[in-house]
Amino acid sequence: KDGDGAKFKFKTGVGLNVGVGYTVAENLAVEVRSGLLWNQIDKAEGGDSTVGTVSGGKGAVYQVPVMASLVYSIPISDTFSIGLKGGAGVQFTNFRADDVTVSIPGAPDAMLKWDHNSTAFRWEVGFQLAHQIADNIRIGGGVLFSGTSEVNVGAGEIAGNPGNIGEDQKLKGLYNVSLGFGITVAF
Repeated sequence: KDGDGAKFKFKTGVGLNVGVGYTVAENLAVEVRSGLLWNQIDKAEGGDSTVGTVSGGKGAVYQVPVMASLVYSIPISDTFSIGLKGGAGVQFTNFRADDVTVSIPGAPDAMLKWDHNSTAFRWEVGFQLAHQIADNIRIGGGVLFSGTSEVNVGAGEIAGNPGNIGEDQKLKGLYNVSLGFGITVAF
């Protein structure tokens, strides 16, 4: 959501991450990874009745995180472990929205669109379960909660008219809950 109470809601999306890690102690590893997350915009809604409200809309947000994380593993058995993960990094975001209706008191409704790239700080916490299926192969899954600092989505543009209107809009942050499955191959 932005500072005026307008929010964008997103549909469930997909993501792919690829990373490398290094064990620094018996139960502690560092990991560096990147990937791509994609979500369609479900709708825009809300706002401030004195400044303006938004509704409708379609589009997508693409997130490319570049992360460094620490993973602490708690062995449950010889082949099964639980991992706790925390990390920080940067996220590149492309925000594209079309057909968002903006209603401003005393003015006709306008259809706005956005297409903007930005960079923000990103953090993450999560846990994972892992099962050793061979000496160098581990499979598992987990849950990861991540968020960003303020994300600049640029200034809206009236559909069909060149040029931006107003100032850049900023979302308070993008938050993701990711459910994932992974395979680890040790060299």
